Parts: sequence; C-alpha cells; structure tokens
Amino acid sequence: MQERILYPSRWKSVLFLVISLLFSGTGLYFILTDNAPLTLWLAFLFFSICSIIFILQLVPGSSYLKINAEGIETVTLFRKSFIPWNAIKEMGVLRMNMQTMIGINFSPKYIKAEKGKMLSRNLSGWEGALPSTYGMKADKLVELLYAYKKNAK
Repeated sequence: MQERILYPSRWKSVLFLVISLLFSGTGLYFILTDNAPLTLWLAFLFFSICSIIFILQLVPGSSYLKINAEGIETVTLFRKSFIPWNAIKEMGVLRMNMQTMIGINFSPKYIKAEKGKMLSRNLSGWEGALPSTYGMKADKLVELLYAYKKNAK
C-alpha cells in the first residue's frame, strides 16, 4: 500500500484558537481595568498559552499521521514518534470524556515506556492512543490502520 498522510481537522484548531483568544482577551481586559486577583492572571496565562499552541497546530507540518508499510508516525507540535507495526498488538476506538481517539495495545516485545503504558491502561483500558482521528471517523481510521498492518506482514 502507498504511504498515506492524514492531518488533524483545521476547523477544530481554528475554533479552539478563537475561543482561547476570546478568553485571554476578556481576561486581559479585566486585568487592565481592575485590580485582578491571581486566579484571573492564571486564567489569562492559561488561555494565552492555549492560543499559542493552537496557532502552532495550524503551521503546516506541525501535526500529522503518516501510515506506511513500516508502521505509523505521529507528529504533534513538530515532535515525531514512530511505532512499527510489529509493536502493535491491537487497536480500537477509545472514548474518554468527550474525546474520541484510537487506542493502542502494544505487543509484549515492545518494552518502551512501561510505566506510561501501565498508567494509560489503568486510566483508559488502552496502553497508548493516537492524539487525533485526523479528520476521519474513528472506526474508519481503525479499519485503515489494520489494512496497513495486515499488508505489512
């Protein structure tokens, strides 16, 4: 199968950017017009950082999922992570809070991040997860990933 690159929804990033800018702008307004408590400063700082992160997510190449015969590569805020197909035991749809992701359980041979896998398994039932569904329905993305995994053998 030919290499495929999927990108997260730009609309979602733009929506969260606008919301973060509104909150940080409102916080700044109250900070400048009143003797602001520490909680208002912290909220302003938090939403300002969120705004920067959402701006970075809109930069081309900052976030994507690359699927090929060797495995999957995720890039989040320019940080790359590669998982070979032989390290993946199973994948499935993971729903946590209001977020839908792709859960991953690793093969016993994959010994990286043992404590992180244990913590993740205790919280979600999965040892790891993809950070996004990259513009696809979660079940369709799982099917696509299994098709690549099957062809890799």
